[in-house]
Amino acid sequence: MRTPAWKIAIAAVGLAMAVATGAAGADYGALKARAKARFAEHEPRLALSVAQKREVAQLIEASLDRRMAILQKHRVEPGTKEAAAAMKAAMPEIEAANIELRAGLAKILSPDQLKTFDTIAEELRKSMFAELTGAK
Repeated sequence: MRTPAWKIAIAAVGLAMAVATGAAGADYGALKARAKARFAEHEPRLALSVAQKREVAQLIEASLDRRMAILQKHRVEPGTKEAAAAMKAAMPEIEAANIELRAGLAKILSPDQLKTFDTIAEELRKSMFAELTGAK
């Protein structure tokens, strides 16, 4: 069974948040703050209403809390040799968090906004790949 592209894109966003923010030393509070800042950079593209902003902020906060708990549980420390293996072990839980996040977003965002979110997720995935590999 093939994994849908949107699941891969959201997983990549989570991984990008974890890895590309450079959280060596596993400072999960700082990692969460950088992840929120990365999302905030792209939020204007979603053209959210005031009500949507509040709901999306709550959803993102809860999702990041869940992700940080998963990373801690699996002792994922980005920038270490062990990070890839730990991330692999954490992926089933991260995928569940991704599905929950997208389902929540689907209740809040219009179809066009959700499509924009998926585009942002793909861009973050490509950015993460470039940062990790040095590709341009």
